[in-house]
Parts: sequence; C-alpha cells; structure tokens
Amino acid sequence: RRDIMLRALEATMPEGTSWTHPEGGFFIWLTLPGELTCAPVAQACLERGVQVGQGPAFFTAGGGQQNIRLAYSFNDEEEINRGIAILADVIKEQLASS
Repeated sequence: RRDIMLRALEATMPEGTSWTHPEGGFFIWLTLPGELTCAPVAQACLERGVQVGQGPAFFTAGGGQQNIRLAYSFNDEEEINRGIAILADVIKEQLASS
C-alpha cells in the first residue's frame, strides 16, 4: 500500500510538492508547494470525500502548516489512487488561484 501511494504521488503531484519515503510505519508526510497551507487544502479535500491529517496537529513544538499526513494502511489500491488524485487536483487548483 505504501508503494501504491508513492507511485500515485509521483504520477499526480505538481512540481514543488515533496513527500517522505518511509521504510516502515503507516504514514507518508507531504509538504505542500509554494505558499500553500494545509487547512484550506484539507477542507477542500474533505468536501470531496477525502480526509487528510493537518500537520499542526502532529507538531508539538509548533509548525507543520505546510505539511499533510497521509495514511495508507487502511485503504485499498482504488481508494488510495482516488484519494491522491483528488488531493493533487485540490493542490493544483489552489496553486492556480494563489
């Protein structure tokens, strides 16, 4: 599932977006491009049926406004591909309007 998500990110994310390549665990951390922040991206995704973790909830010393935590352990291949496609569309739309 991790590899499925990594392939989906590679295929869909706009330039300037980066993400971790975990050796284990359940999450991939994505860093948004440009000046985008996670709150509006997460809200737009939620409106389209995709929930992502907002970085500040996981950064105990502050920060994380440009980070999103993506979970892949409970989703099947179709759900992962659909979710990442929606996330990529949201990021691209918000980049175009910024």
